[in-house]
This record gives sequence, C-alpha cells and structure tokens, in this order.
Amino acid sequence: MPDAASFIAAAAMRPAGPARPMLPTDWRTAEEIACLHMRGLGFDDAETTPPGRDGGLDVTASQAVAQVKMLALPVGAPPVQQLRGTRPLTANHLFYSTSGYTAAAVESADEIGVALFRIERDGTVNEVNGHAVEMAQAGAGARVAGDAVAVVSEAVMTRHVTAYADGVAARIMNAATHTDQSRTHDDERYPGQWRRMAGYLRQALDNLEERPSEFPSLRAAMIYFHHTELLAHVFFQEMGVPYPEGGGVTDDDLSSYYT
Repeated sequence: MPDAASFIAAAAMRPAGPARPMLPTDWRTAEEIACLHMRGLGFDDAETTPPGRDGGLDVTASQAVAQVKMLALPVGAPPVQQLRGTRPLTANHLFYSTSGYTAAAVESADEIGVALFRIERDGTVNEVNGHAVEMAQAGAGARVAGDAVAVVSEAVMTRHVTAYADGVAARIMNAATHTDQSRTHDDERYPGQWRRMAGYLRQALDNLEERPSEFPSLRAAMIYFHHTELLAHVFFQEMGVPYPEGGGVTDDDLSSYYT
C-alpha cells in the first residue's frame, strides 16, 4: 500500500528529452521506448518490470507508474481506469499505446488524471491528451528549482482516493452483475466451495453498503477499499470467474492479484 510520500516530488527542472531511436517491433521494445521516454520526462529511476507478475504495470519509478499496450485496436477506457486504480496514491500515471485510444479512453483519462502517450511506428512518442502535454512541458510532476519540495494538496489526494473507491465499487458490482451464480455453484471445484467462498463476496458487498461516511485518514480509506476488493477477488478467482469482467469460469488463480 503506497503512502502519502508518493505525492511528493523533488528534482531539478529539465525539458523532456526525445526517446532514443528504437522501433516498437514487439511488446518489450515498446516498454523500453516508454521507459526511455519517462526518463526524458524526468523520472530518472524509471525501470521496466520483469516479465509476468507485474501487477498490470510495465514501467515503474518512485514518482510514476506506466502501462504499455501494443494492440491492433485503440485502447479503451477500462485499461486506463484500471491503471489509475493500481496505485492511486502514486503522483503520476502514464499510459503508452502503439494503436491510439478511443474517445471514451481520452475522456476518462482527462477526468482521472492519466497522461496518454502514443508510440509511433518510428519510435517517437507523442502526447495525446492535456495531461501528457503538461507533463512533457513541465517535466515530471510538480517541480521547483533547488532543494524545494512541491507537495500535492490534500484536496487532490482526496479526489484520487475517491476515484479509487468508486472504481472498486464499480468493479465489484460489474463482476457480480455479470456472473451467473447458479453456474458457479454447479462448477464448484470441491463440495461446499461455493458456500464457503460466497461469504467473501457477501462481506465485500456489505463493506460497500456500510462504508463509513468518514475515515480517520486517506490511508485508512485506501486500506478499507483495497481490503474490500480483495474479499471480492477471492470469491471470483477461487470460483474460476474472470475479475472484474465476470462471466464464464476459467482456470485462473489468485496469483495475479497478490502480485
């Protein structure tokens, strides 16, 4: 669980530098292009994540996280929203795509503060939305010269946590709505599995319905909703149902969530 320090950025101001000439011939080179671009933006400690078990993140830095998609079709809104919820207290969220974005994805990114970039065929990177333009012009995060430290206001933090909480509720309700409970019961992997696992989903739904009107801190709110999503995820994954899509039974396990 990230803490509020993720909202503090301190470094010397510098203009964004161009990515090293490299063609996005496969997903790995696309991630390398994104990583180099992030370093040019000022995220000097940006590194690509190891293959697999990346928790949905392809490049990480102390003050930023990024996801890179190399698809045939434009990226839609759900992956952009999921990136924002992966580490909601991280100061900067960047998304890179080789195929562009749908209008819904751009609108969603504008609302929740995700910077969208497009990796072109020649390896150059272009800004897609306003957040990306601002980041490219100003450098990574809120920067000031010398040793001064820029702190993101509590109002911004509250907005980010609220967006995360709303995202958790939407994902759980979407999965519950699009899952045939009778089918999961019939496809249980051992006798009594459904009854045992259903308690996790019921508790998650109760948490959403009975959530406190106030929390002692933003971190406490984050922990509450993260734990709530874990409860729901236990049910869906143990019953072999894709989360948060819902629907058919799969052979997935919980490893993807715990990582």
